Amino acid sequence: MTLSTMPRTVGIEEEFHLVDLTTRRLAPRAPELLGLLSDGYVAELQSCVVETNGSVVSTLAELRADLTERRRVLVDTAATLGLGVVAAGAVPLSVPSEMHVTQTSRYQQILADYQLLAREQLICGTQIHVGIDDRDECPGGRSGSRLCSHSACLEREFAVLVRRI
Repeated sequence: MTLSTMPRTVGIEEEFHLVDLTTRRLAPRAPELLGLLSDGYVAELQSCVVETNGSVVSTLAELRADLTERRRVLVDTAATLGLGVVAAGAVPLSVPSEMHVTQTSRYQQILADYQLLAREQLICGTQIHVGIDDRDECPGGRSGSRLCSHSACLEREFAVLVRRI
């Protein structure tokens, strides 16, 4: 199979807020949770957000199975720590002084550059990556994003990745 005849692929990254199941407030415990999860789960800017990195797949059935399994593992693992997982643009029950920027060089540089903006960045979203072999197909790709949303409240970013021939 040559590059020009490869089928389209799709992969999804989802970000989830972590909340304390007792207080229902955001919980900056991503490092603790990530220590219990595989490499398919990563830290985000705020330590109260975890990102899932989905597999690159070529069918909607594979996509559904991958998303379902990653979400199940995340929810089940978070529950062992007394945490819940929320897929929403923002969570209203938060105390800004309790939020912490993740301790990586990248995120610390963002904090140094943007200060208050970085500290108050308490949103999460979904990125959908579609691999296609023809750059001319990109403009039509955005219209499909409305079909991919799994939550009306979830902020979406539709990013199209184009394989170059």
